[in-house]
Amino acid sequence: MEKLVNGLFRLRDQLLDEKVGCNSGCRSVLLGALIQAMHANSLYSPRPLKPCCIALPLLFLC
Repeated sequence: MEKLVNGLFRLRDQLLDEKVGCNSGCRSVLLGALIQAMHANSLYSPRPLKPCCIALPLLFLC
């Protein structure tokens, strides 16, 4: 589970650093969807403590 949460934060950082996504609009939509999904699952703020035992829905990105 820790690897999954770390991967979500890594993806967030890559979107903010413009390393993924085809353009600014696409990155904005992806970042918004990612943050909303993480927030809905209590994974965004504050970052979950170890061990985290939270069931995540699948997050589909374009």
